[in-house]
Amino acid sequence: MSILSALHRTDPRVREADGWDRQSVAERARRTASGNLLRLLPQTGPRPGLADAPERPRFEFKAVAPSWMLADLMAWLLVQPDGFHVRHPQRRINSIYFDTVDLQRYTENLSGASERSKARLRWYGRDASAAKLVFEAKRKRNKLGWKDTQRIPGRVDMVGTSWRDLNATLRGALRGQLRLVFDMAGGPVLCNSYDREYYASDDDIVRITIDRDIRAYDQRGTDRPNLTRPCLQDDIIVVEVKADAANGDRVAETMATLPLRVTRHSKYAAGVAAILGA
Repeated sequence: MSILSALHRTDPRVREADGWDRQSVAERARRTASGNLLRLLPQTGPRPGLADAPERPRFEFKAVAPSWMLADLMAWLLVQPDGFHVRHPQRRINSIYFDTVDLQRYTENLSGASERSKARLRWYGRDASAAKLVFEAKRKRNKLGWKDTQRIPGRVDMVGTSWRDLNATLRGALRGQLRLVFDMAGGPVLCNSYDREYYASDDDIVRITIDRDIRAYDQRGTDRPNLTRPCLQDDIIVVEVKADAANGDRVAETMATLPLRVTRHSKYAAGVAAILGA
């Protein structure tokens, strides 16, 4: 099946969320050069080779604050009528982002494009010598976001591996549309790493994450992952409030009392800006 044929099969997750019809997908495919196909892939149909179930679209709102405001944020959580509780133990998240030589994904974010996508390789924990990797294609349309993932078999030494060997591992493991996403994503540009705390309302409908100790590592021009030389960044916390697309009203109610200003923010874009000195 050709890429264009695959694009005709509109992803039902998106169709249910905002009514995007397959005719518009086909038309965009005809007008779009191959270098932009990554942005269209959210609308493809079944994805063979996925280890995890595709994620349904969800609303995502973000707020950014200096790290010294963390205590105020925790005090706000404690008095919320939704009764927020710890949903998952705190953990370290590490993500390597891929982008084109001209930083197309970064440019799309800066321009405020309503449809955006990112390809990244993620693992959890502070020990990178035996990482359990997950490849993700993260997509966004306006305030709706979702991602498709595939786990990479075994463990990988992200400290000692080379980009050449890692590329061979990923190409050998990825299947279906995610293999196509990886082949078109470009090369490694940035690794960001941060501690994440997870909270949820009593009914688990509204979810809040708090990211802190955010670090960015430049991956350009290296023969292996750089996980030891971070660039200089502001000391901030990033708060995300999320819920499935059917519960946007609940997100709005929570955001109405949040003691922070809601804003567009991408840890990838902020990290790239830092390594570029922008």
